[in-house]
Amino acid sequence: MKVNQAFHYALDPTEQQRSLLAQSVSTARYAFHGGLALCKRLLDAGNPVPHAVERGETATVLGLRCLSML
Repeated sequence: MKVNQAFHYALDPTEQQRSLLAQSVSTARYAFHGGLALCKRLLDAGNPVPHAVERGETATVLGLRCLSML
């Protein structure tokens, strides 16, 4: 019989760490929504959305190539 066990962890950041975490989350959300908007514009223009993994590119190179497609 297989037994699964779960572990729960809680963060207890200092005020400075809390501020840095909030900035990191905000930055990640901004980048995600920017990429999502770019994908939507590509699809609306009838272009396929390229995948960096399939092309062996970094996200920066892929982003620049996508912008050049518009």
